[in-house]
Amino acid sequence: MSSAGGLPTDDPCAVLAEETLTDLDAEVSSWNTSPYSNGCSWTVSLDGDETTLHFERMVPLSEEDAALEEERGEEEVPRDAEGLYRSALESAAGGDYAVDSEASLSTDTRSLSYGDESTLTMLDTAYEYSDGRSQYVSLTVREEGLVSVLSFLVGTEFEDIDLAEAERLLTPVADDVFG
Repeated sequence: MSSAGGLPTDDPCAVLAEETLTDLDAEVSSWNTSPYSNGCSWTVSLDGDETTLHFERMVPLSEEDAALEEERGEEEVPRDAEGLYRSALESAAGGDYAVDSEASLSTDTRSLSYGDESTLTMLDTAYEYSDGRSQYVSLTVREEGLVSVLSFLVGTEFEDIDLAEAERLLTPVADDVFG
C-alpha cells in the first residue's frame, strides 16, 4: 500500500524520543496505517495515572477518493489541509461524539504555537445520572499539507484537570513530536 503525497512514511511510533518514552513509562499498544493516515498509540503514565496516548497524522483525500466517499454517504469530505484541520477540530470538540440526553458536553480551546497553526482542545463530558465525567484532551496541528492529532482521555480515575493542566501534561510530548 502506498501513502498519499505529503504523508510521512517513517514509523509513527518512533516520533517520541527515548527519554520521553521513559518519562511516560510508555509502551506501544497499537499502530495503524492507510494511504491517507498513520498513527500510533501508547499506554502511558501521566502524573501517575495510566491512560492511552494517541498520535495520528493525516493528509486530505484526493479529489477522486473524496468524491467516492461523498457518494457513499459522507457529508462533506475535506479536500485540502485547512478543511482537514477544521474537521479534526470539530471532531475534537465533540462534533461527531454521540451522547445521550443525560450527558452534557463543554469545550475549552487554546491556540498554541506548533506548526502553521495548532489548537489545544479539552472536551468535558458530564453525566447527569452519576458523578462520573470524562475529559478528552487533544492537540491538533497543521504543518503545510499535514494535519496531526495528539490526544488522551482523562478517565474517571483521574482528578479533573483544566486546560492549563492539559497543556502542561501534553507539552513534553508535543515538543518531541512537533519540535
